[in-house]
Order: sequence, then structure tokens, then C-alpha cells
Amino acid sequence: MENLTLTGTAAINGTGNTANNTITGNAGNNTLTGGVGKDTLIGGLGVDRFDYRTLADSVFSNFDVITGFNATTGNDLFLVSTARSGFSNAGSVATLDTAGIAARLTNSVFTANSAAQFTFGTRSFVAINDGTAGFNATTDAIIEVTGLTGTLRLNNFTIV
Repeated sequence: MENLTLTGTAAINGTGNTANNTITGNAGNNTLTGGVGKDTLIGGLGVDRFDYRTLADSVFSNFDVITGFNATTGNDLFLVSTARSGFSNAGSVATLDTAGIAARLTNSVFTANSAAQFTFGTRSFVAINDGTAGFNATTDAIIEVTGLTGTLRLNNFTIV
């Protein structure tokens, strides 16, 4: 476990390594990249970007946790390598395992290059599709989002 805390108000980036990192942003507009590992990303103040251009950095077996994501227009964003084709609310999964997630993120709901939100009890998750319809536990990103402000939408994903 490694910790990185950005200080001040400058727009700087925080990047983790292969360990399970905790990366905390500052008051500036940060880009936070956990890398491989089960990371906790805390944006702090500012318009932050959470980098998931490499979806394999947060697959089901080792998913990241983002704390305090502000989904209101003009705020926090998921940074991805390919534009998302759609966004859906997949509802609640019965079990937090690959079968439970796959039962909700079907080919028709979780289309190629789309993203989806689902819940398990009171927990909220975002899934980012790798380009092949349907859920794949080893290639699609799964991120737990705690302390969510606003409603997640397609405009919370950017390639810039």
C-alpha cells in the first residue's frame, strides 16, 4: 500500500504504481491514475479526471474505489481512450460476483464501448466496456463510486 497526497492548488497529476495506492487530489484540477492494483482515488476540490484509459487497471478482481465523485455538469470526469457509445443504469445486481454483474450487464444493456452504473445494496459501481458487448470480468473496468454527488451520465466520460 502506498499513499500519495497532492497539496496546494496547482493543477497537477497523481499516478500510482502496481501496488494498492491511495491517491488524494488537492484543490486544483487533477488527473488521478491508480494504475494496476486496488486503488482508492480521492479527487478533492476542483474538476478532476479519473484516468481509465487502460481499463485493465480496474477489473472486477481488483477494482478501484473513487471517493467523492461530483457528477454534476462541469465537474469530475472519467478519462477513457475511446468515446462512450452510451450510458445506462443497469439497476441492482443480486450478487457482487461475475455472474451477478453479467446478469445485469447483458449484450443489449452493456453495448460495445458503452458505460453503465449498477448498485449492490447501498454500494454504487460504474462499468466501462472494452469494445465487446456484454460484461467481461477480465477486460471491462469496474469502479466503485462512494460519496457520489449528482447523477452519472454519458457526459461524465471524456477522451480529452
